[in-house]
Amino acid sequence: MSSFKILNTNFVESEINDEIVVLNIQTGEYIGLNNVAKDIWNYCKNNEDIQHIVNLIKLEYNISEEKALNDVMDFLHSLHDEQLIELCLP
Repeated sequence: MSSFKILNTNFVESEINDEIVVLNIQTGEYIGLNNVAKDIWNYCKNNEDIQHIVNLIKLEYNISEEKALNDVMDFLHSLHDEQLIELCLP
């Protein structure tokens, strides 16, 4: 499974109306995080490994392992595209 590293110096975040907005300070691009994305983001900031994040999302939202894995990996790829994390693919 892949791993990741948050690029701590590349972002600032703010909570607005129960949504987290993350701004990449190098590119000026920002993303808004819905509830699931917000949970994944917070787990990432706590340095949880990807499989553990998948398990937490699966339990929190009562979804299949496959759905949780797809959701987590899709979001991590989005963060990578926004240059907020580095993904280390196997």
